[in-house]
Amino acid sequence: MSVKSTSVSQTTLAWLSPLDSGGCPILSYEVHVDDGALGPFAKFGASLSAETFTTTVTGLMYTLDYRFVVYAINEIGVKDSNIVRAVVAGIPNTPTSAPSVQIEFTTETSLRIRVAAVTVDGGTPITSY
Repeated sequence: MSVKSTSVSQTTLAWLSPLDSGGCPILSYEVHVDDGALGPFAKFGASLSAETFTTTVTGLMYTLDYRFVVYAINEIGVKDSNIVRAVVAGIPNTPTSAPSVQIEFTTETSLRIRVAAVTVDGGTPITSY
């Protein structure tokens, strides 16, 4: 298994079918992720079809160090892949966009602008501009 890409809130994983499936075809895959603090693993989303070899794990938090594991499921049981780690990039509590600024009017000695609020605040309310 490998990390294909990582952004501020998601990581895309890819894997290959296991070399040894115990003689039975793979029925599905399960992706498990830890809590970003090297804690216990939990299943992410629904099981994936046996023909699926990539998925995007969403809802991750900035700068946390996540671990992922993919389980291949067949009628015999479960076979796990290597655990991979990915640090989700970004700076915590930083807005993901800048406010838009529009000039309303100007004179020789003044300027009036309108500042539109940022729509994504990075997890912390904007208190001033």
